[in-house]
Amino acid sequence: METMRKGVILFFFFNVSLVAKSATIYWDGGGGDGLWSTSSNWVGDVLPGASDDILLDNAFLSGNYQVTLPNSAVSLLSLRISPIAGNSIRLIMPSSNIITTNAFVTTGLGYTVIIDNGGVFENSAGVTSGTNFTIADTFQINNGGRYIHKTRSGHAGWTSRLSRFSGTEYGVFEFDVSGGSYAVSTSSNRIYGTLELSSLKAGGTQVYTSNAGGILTINGNLILNSGVTYSYTPPAATITFVVNNDVLISPSAIFDLCASGSNSMFFQAKGNFVIDGIMRESGNTADFVLNGSSIQSISGVGSIQNSVALT
Repeated sequence: METMRKGVILFFFFNVSLVAKSATIYWDGGGGDGLWSTSSNWVGDVLPGASDDILLDNAFLSGNYQVTLPNSAVSLLSLRISPIAGNSIRLIMPSSNIITTNAFVTTGLGYTVIIDNGGVFENSAGVTSGTNFTIADTFQINNGGRYIHKTRSGHAGWTSRLSRFSGTEYGVFEFDVSGGSYAVSTSSNRIYGTLELSSLKAGGTQVYTSNAGGILTINGNLILNSGVTYSYTPPAATITFVVNNDVLISPSAIFDLCASGSNSMFFQAKGNFVIDGIMRESGNTADFVLNGSSIQSISGVGSIQNSVALT
């Protein structure tokens, strides 16, 4: 009898654990409107919940597609955007979402947001303050994936969780904001894969600044698109800014290595340097050092101005 009772108890807890176990929820686009909040867009016609892992792929819907998040808060264990080769899947936080805190939350362990090749996560939330993302553990942008920050929401609290593993060097973190100058986080010796600064949302001209925290390392490429001014102010004496691959400064873009203050800086690039805009220093001394382990090229029709020393 005692043995039977123990067996019943074990069976009970086993079944409870099955019920509590998370499920992977897939997109099939059955609703036809591209909205996250339409239940018929999900396999089984059930909206994903806080205890679910979400996979946006091509298992149930072929080709390219787009998913728009709701104006209400979304909480889940994890998210992965993983189209098959040659396809694109884009997840959008719309401008109509004005939740300043916890508009999108992951609570799982490990890689709770993964963007694979062809995947795009566009954060276009219409907020001017706060931090609308809360991402647990690690955020991984694999080569060919892209996160676009098109909002004035903060990002410093969760960019510290960007994966630095091999295979993320050309995963793009793009800033494309509007509404005046915007600070790109360099706190806690920030490391990005590929960092891209754009001005499209601002109408063709946008200023980005960095002035805090420590060494900034770009494992992939640093790209300044047309109309961008990036003003970097060294936060300490003789700081180092490292780009492990190429630097591309587009026409009408300006890279101010040492924008102000009395600190000096060393800007190191280990790949090629394409300058069709302007590189300069407006504050103290700035050294531009080409220190790759293979042949590096300098090309373009732009200029290096003021007292930037090239080594």
